[in-house]
Amino acid sequence: MFSYLLSETQWDLWLAALTLSVSSSIILILNYSKSRKTPIGNAALYISISSLIWTIVTITAYLYLGVPNLALYFLFLAFLAGIFTTLGAYERAKIQSILTPSGEERHGSRTLLALSVLVLAIALAGILRPIINSPFLNSAMGSASILTTVGLILISASLIVLSRPEFPKRLIYLLAGAAFTIGFIVLFGYYAVNIMSPLDAFLPGGGTSIETAKGFILASLGVVFATQRGLKAWFAKIILAMGILFVVLSDLYTLLEFHHPVLLWAPSVALSLILIGIAQLWGALKNR
Repeated sequence: MFSYLLSETQWDLWLAALTLSVSSSIILILNYSKSRKTPIGNAALYISISSLIWTIVTITAYLYLGVPNLALYFLFLAFLAGIFTTLGAYERAKIQSILTPSGEERHGSRTLLALSVLVLAIALAGILRPIINSPFLNSAMGSASILTTVGLILISASLIVLSRPEFPKRLIYLLAGAAFTIGFIVLFGYYAVNIMSPLDAFLPGGGTSIETAKGFILASLGVVFATQRGLKAWFAKIILAMGILFVVLSDLYTLLEFHHPVLLWAPSVALSLILIGIAQLWGALKNR
């Protein structure tokens, strides 16, 4: 009926994707019916819902091919599917923790410390840039504002404290909370009153971008969750770390591909947030 919209190969792939998606949903729902209110049953339920949502996306993506203003609809469905996939992964992880329980050992703190110190060094170089006045350093640091540099110092310092058990947790919360406050004020300025952050207005070096503020909020929350133990905290740490990486990498891709003027990143800020994301992801994977 709608095959005229697609080539023969595309049509066959669409039918195959639809067949697999519906079939897996049916199988998972049947599995749930036989093991309700258990981690296995819940995992099957959530993944079946995610599969059904992707089935709807698969169908409508081609039935309404060429219809404008549907991007938000598809993105919302994809977001819902991601939520249920995450819930399914959580239930599956609960099963795995029962089968192969792990201890509470901390691993990988040296790598976390090394990456955090590197970010701190980059941020401090930005503070000292006017004094050093090196052409290479000025080019590498780009247009990083003072407020952005302070945020990077706070996050890297909180990660350094996190990697050293002799420091109190209160110091971690204080540093991460200050970085979160910077990110929140910047986003509030852009979204609520459509102006530059009031903090940037009193500091030299330009403004802090929306993407940088998002990175600060995700990173500071990641530091706070890194102090917690348990499966839920572990999921949160991985999601937040991946969020940081996707915020930076997706915007860098947009900048390189489309030369979008709004998404300009200072090289030092982009590199620092990537290192922070890698550090937090590494810490999460090594410390469940």
